[in-house]
Amino acid sequence: MYRYLLVPIDGSDASGEAVGQAVAYAQSMGARLHFLHVRASDGGSSAACEGHALLARGASAARAQGVACDVELVVDDDPVQAVLAALRSAGCDVLFLANDGASAFTCDLLAHAPVPLLVTAANARALATRTVAVIRAEHRALSQVLRAGMAHVQDVKRGVVLDRKRIAAMVQYLHSFAAQQHHPKEDDYLFPMLRTRSPFVLADLDELARQHQRDRLLLAELAKLADHGSVEALDAALAGYAHFLWDHLGREEGVILPAAQRHLQDADWESLHAAFVGEGDARFGSAARLPFAELFDAVVEPPAPVQA
Repeated sequence: MYRYLLVPIDGSDASGEAVGQAVAYAQSMGARLHFLHVRASDGGSSAACEGHALLARGASAARAQGVACDVELVVDDDPVQAVLAALRSAGCDVLFLANDGASAFTCDLLAHAPVPLLVTAANARALATRTVAVIRAEHRALSQVLRAGMAHVQDVKRGVVLDRKRIAAMVQYLHSFAAQQHHPKEDDYLFPMLRTRSPFVLADLDELARQHQRDRLLLAELAKLADHGSVEALDAALAGYAHFLWDHLGREEGVILPAAQRHLQDADWESLHAAFVGEGDARFGSAARLPFAELFDAVVEPPAPVQA
């Protein structure tokens, strides 16, 4: 059987599915994973940060399931050739791909890869697919806001004036959106349902609940630094928080969401879909989301930075 799987990841929903399924496969077979992210040469520091975040989340998912893994970030404008080169250099014996509807990327790899290909199975339950997509979209929003704040601090180190209002908006978004929108939907709906359906993830659910508590403490410290901290202290605190967040999101996407897709029933997904889309709980409707959208724009699409 296959012992060393190369798993390209790009941040899409299909890629997220691939991470969870690859981890489950590797755990069942005692195999090792090699997560690969290929970014274009013109992506800049923000793209690099995104790539490192995706790889960290994949590694967290593997670690939570006791699966050995390596990660690799490659700068290449030809992703197909980058994947083929990584297969050769890492010595992987199978390529594990996301189900992307037979794109040109997948077809080219199918034609040229020197090893067998495994493609993720599609989820046939529409409500489950849509609900998981919403959860992953919220994860991406949290990650995007954090990356934007980190990128700004890096720009400050290169001569841009520190915009403390932007950093404060970043912390407020991370705290308020998680505390008022994202975590409650997990704590009140997803986690309890999964506890009743699958005893195999109870330890992970307990750890995630603890991390929800720790998240508030870490962001409270970041809020203080946003007001008065030095650039160096902000940089270090953001790096530490990023490590925490990537680990948290990776565990959810690599362990909890795949378990939910395996074990939850259709009635569970109906309730989850209503809650996450905002139809079944007044706390999460479109009106409640509007302040977060404004905060998101303030961090991710601010005015042009001022040079010192």
